[in-house]
Amino acid sequence: MNLTGVLPKEFANLHSLQEIDLSRNYISGPIPASYGQLRLRVLSFLGNRINGSIPEALGDMSTLEEFRIDGTTLSGRIPDFIGNWRNLTRL
Repeated sequence: MNLTGVLPKEFANLHSLQEIDLSRNYISGPIPASYGQLRLRVLSFLGNRINGSIPEALGDMSTLEEFRIDGTTLSGRIPDFIGNWRNLTRL
C-alpha cells in the first residue's frame, strides 16, 4: 500500500482490534509500548523500517498467535517474555 510515517499510538484505543498487519510498507520508528494493551491475534510489520527494540510492554499480549518482524531494522535481543506467548504459532 506504500504507507509511510510512524506507527500511530492511537491504535491502542481500538480495543476490539484483533489484527494489525502493515506488511510491506515504508513505516518507520519504534513499536509503541501502548500496543501492549491490545488483545491482538496478529501483529505484523514484515518488510518495514521499524526500528528500536521490542517494548517490554508487549509481554502481556497473551492472545498473540503471529508476530512478524522479519525485514525490519529492529535491534537488541529477543525478549524472554516471548516464551510466555502461549498461543504463538508464527514468529
